[in-house]
Amino acid sequence: MKEAFTTLRWTVRPRGRSAGVAVLALALWCTGRPLAGAQAPAKPPPPPALNPVVADPYLSREKGLRAMSQGLYKVAVQFFKEYRAATAFKEPDFADATILLARAHAGLKAYNNVIEDLDYHRQKSPGNLEPYYRNALLYWRAAALRGRGDLAGAAAVAGPLLKNLTDPELRRLTLQLLSEVAILRKQWAEAETHLRALLADFPDAPGSRKARIDLITVFLATGQTDLADAALAGLEKNLSPDEARNVARIKVLIETRKNQLDQALADYGKIAPERPKQADPEWWLMTSELAAALFRAGRLEQALEILPQVLRLAPTEDQRADTMLRMAEAQISLHKTDDAVQTLESFKKTFPQRPEIVPVMIRLAELLREAGKPLAAARYFAEIMGRDNAPIGFRYRAAMSRGWCLREADQPEEAGKAFLAAEKLGITKTQKARGVFLAADTAFSVSNFATAATLYAHVADTYPHSEYAEEARFRQARSTFKLRKFAAAAEIYKAFLGQFPESILRSDALLEYGIALREAAKTPDEYLAAMKELRHFVEKYPASKKAPRALMEAYEAAMGAGDTDTAIALLTEVINRKEPSDLYPHALYQRAMVQFRTGQDDHAVADAMAFLEKYADLPLAPDIMLQLGDYYANSGDFEHAKEYFAMLASKHPQSALAPAALYEAALCSYRLELPGSATLLLDQLLALKDPTPKKETLAQAQLLYGDILAKQEQYEKALEHFAAAHDLGGDSRLGLAALGRQGEMLYSLAGTDKERLPEAIQCFTTLTTGRSTPADLWEIAMYNLAKCYELAGDTEKALKAYLDIFYQYEHDRTQNKRRNTFYLARAIYDAAHLLELSGKPGDLRRAATLYEYLANMELPTAADARRRAQQIRATHDLNR
Repeated sequence: MKEAFTTLRWTVRPRGRSAGVAVLALALWCTGRPLAGAQAPAKPPPPPALNPVVADPYLSREKGLRAMSQGLYKVAVQFFKEYRAATAFKEPDFADATILLARAHAGLKAYNNVIEDLDYHRQKSPGNLEPYYRNALLYWRAAALRGRGDLAGAAAVAGPLLKNLTDPELRRLTLQLLSEVAILRKQWAEAETHLRALLADFPDAPGSRKARIDLITVFLATGQTDLADAALAGLEKNLSPDEARNVARIKVLIETRKNQLDQALADYGKIAPERPKQADPEWWLMTSELAAALFRAGRLEQALEILPQVLRLAPTEDQRADTMLRMAEAQISLHKTDDAVQTLESFKKTFPQRPEIVPVMIRLAELLREAGKPLAAARYFAEIMGRDNAPIGFRYRAAMSRGWCLREADQPEEAGKAFLAAEKLGITKTQKARGVFLAADTAFSVSNFATAATLYAHVADTYPHSEYAEEARFRQARSTFKLRKFAAAAEIYKAFLGQFPESILRSDALLEYGIALREAAKTPDEYLAAMKELRHFVEKYPASKKAPRALMEAYEAAMGAGDTDTAIALLTEVINRKEPSDLYPHALYQRAMVQFRTGQDDHAVADAMAFLEKYADLPLAPDIMLQLGDYYANSGDFEHAKEYFAMLASKHPQSALAPAALYEAALCSYRLELPGSATLLLDQLLALKDPTPKKETLAQAQLLYGDILAKQEQYEKALEHFAAAHDLGGDSRLGLAALGRQGEMLYSLAGTDKERLPEAIQCFTTLTTGRSTPADLWEIAMYNLAKCYELAGDTEKALKAYLDIFYQYEHDRTQNKRRNTFYLARAIYDAAHLLELSGKPGDLRRAATLYEYLANMELPTAADARRRAQQIRATHDLNR
């Protein structure tokens, strides 16, 4: 039955119909029109009786064309398969069916099926095809290869095909295919050749506007912007919506390349709402170039508005990654650090395996550090350090940066660990040495001098030829000096000087070597050795700005050796230098002090005056003022003494010496018999809060205040100040003296108020029985106690007290203790007087003996005492 149908079909078909129908089908594919106008095939004559009636085999072909015209490609495929089967491999209908089936499968983008259709035809076709069919089959193979993405294969088939084509429509389609393939392969010269040929031969054919747009794209790709602009001018009329969008997009790209950025932005704003929602290479190119042009023009804010759109349109990972990096760069340039950090963190999350990830993480960490977040930055640097697959150079850089971040975060111990990790990650010895050196420097910066010294030594010993070895050895010595291991530091400085004779640090090392020797010195010879090295520094580097310091250190060494003359000479050398030094005031100050101590008062005063003339406001000035005040006070020139004490208190009220100066100034006023001035100064001192006076100074002030009031016979008020002085002084000599003055005030008040006398006796008794009372104060207190007993009428106790002084003197003399004779003489006079008053022969004899004892001491009162003794003996006939 099948054979009969096939025979019938080919028998009754008019000759020439297959070729004509195939050409018509190809034209309809290009135009999209159905075969409504095609002539139906002639119906065959009725079959012989007894045979079944067979339908027209061309009907499947026509149904397939109609389904395809309506976009029903799957249905069309079924009809065309029926048509192909009906051809029974007879040509040219078999080729016609294959072409139509390939077209239907292409409509479904089922390009593998297209290749299968074509391969099937190649296997089954008897051959001897007309050129048109042979070329059409080759065209569809090229189209299928292009559809499958095999651009090279498509070009390899379509390229030779173009040379043999005579059919205009097939030539147009092949040119169009080749231009598209060339564009996709970025073979711009080939694309331009094909497009120019296409537009020259078929200027008004379907798809000509697309060809013009493609040619403009080629112009833009090859930098022929002016040609693209000129070609665009004729395309802006009668466009479909899709074509209009493409033309508008290209227009923005042209304006961007011609640097017409304002117009480009305006035109982009019009089409931006219509941009694709997904990746699109052409839109990505336009937006990417516009953003880049804005970036180059410094219009970063505008670029940053477009870059997120560029990111969404980017079709490849490379383009998306590059866009995110450009966004971060713009944000960094605009100081939008938080946004940049967010962008880079998003990059890290989105592209964890990209080759740029480590540099991105480093930049991210650096941004966090710049934003004042060193700990957050340190965490990123730590992550980079731990990436075994990261380039070692980046890991080393991360370790170093982490160390700096942790230093800034005030975590020196962790910073040191990071720097030490850099030693292991370093490639060169210099890199390794740098890590350890910075770890040492970190320890040094927080006064961890022991660790610093160890690490500096490690650098110098392990990496002796690195650029850090020299400074490391020097800093090892300095760290050891800071540990107050002066002898060890001196040895390291000495080793440094021998190891690095040409070092730029040599002068510093030589100076610090001398200082270390001075600090380590204990004997005069060692001090002299230090002074020699310091003098050597000055001789070797006389113009050095550190020469004055060397001289000052040499001065300290000379003083340590007890050579004050050399010390003064060294200070004089500092003072007389042509180039004034910052140490000039200090040298002048020290010379004045040394001269005061060595009794060279005239020179000392001259230096002190010279110092105050220029440097009265310096912190050293109070010492000079106090020294001058003491000098004049000791010389009895209380007026000048008061001047310098008052100067100290007024010019340097915050000085720790100010309270003492106020007291001394008040004391000078007292001695100048200016009680009003003295009490004003004392009131100022007693009210002082900053600086807080020492208790001793306050006690002295209260004692002096009491003396002033006592001198004015204001005993009651004076008593209050002496009591305050005693409270402040306690059991010190000053406090005990104040207690004695309390007793004296009470004694004076007892002259008119006998009830005060027991209080006075109590004060003096406390002093005379106290174990901490100094001998001279005990003597005064005992004498005053005797006076109190006299006033109380208790002669026996008074006499005992007077004689107690005499007997204590005798005892001390046997112990070779030298004593002042003032109260001894007064006590002997008063005891002898009491004995005389009794009138008893024995008492009179004892009185004469006491006077004679006093006469034999050859004191100024000796003559008077001898006379009194003789008078008693003569009057009472005691010579026998």
